Amino acid sequence: MRRSFGIRIAPCQFRQDNRDFCVEPSVNTISDALTSVKHISRRVADALYQMRGNTYDYFIDLLYDMEIQPAFDAQVVEILIRLDYFREFGKMGKL
Repeated sequence: MRRSFGIRIAPCQFRQDNRDFCVEPSVNTISDALTSVKHISRRVADALYQMRGNTYDYFIDLLYDMEIQPAFDAQVVEILIRLDYFREFGKMGKL
């Protein structure tokens, strides 16, 4: 779409609202939705949106909060890491 129309697809990222697709015409960007990824439910997207305001010094702190949420399991966390969703905490191989 970028080549034809100049529209960029923005990847999902922690601390952003990725519950639904979002169109930003001012910068020609479409933000992807987490629910478009297989095995990622609306419940997971809502839980991540609620955690966006929390302060996490380390990735393990975020994992602890995800552990106590019933929406998350190991498969969901692995998918999010492979999507580079948690890039603010380090590279995919490190996490």
